[in-house]
Amino acid sequence: MSRCAVLGPGGVGGLLAVLLTDAGHEVVVVARTSSVETLRESGFHLSSPVCGERVTRPDVVDRLDRDVDAVLVATKATTIAEAVSSLPPEVA
Repeated sequence: MSRCAVLGPGGVGGLLAVLLTDAGHEVVVVARTSSVETLRESGFHLSSPVCGERVTRPDVVDRLDRDVDAVLVATKATTIAEAVSSLPPEVA
């Protein structure tokens, strides 16, 4: 089991978070402070003809605060500098 961080919980990042969590990986999602509580409460919903209906609730934080094996960057190009600032210096 890998420990993964998903930076950017939009469509692509949300999909990665759901699939990795369902596959048994330890996932933490790094989101904007303004989105953290909503994502924690509602979780991530996937509705797909291929993957089916799923709801997962990985941990959601506004700053990466733990060691991970991989960081998956799923932000828009225009927000990548802001998003990377939520990572520790040794990761960024």
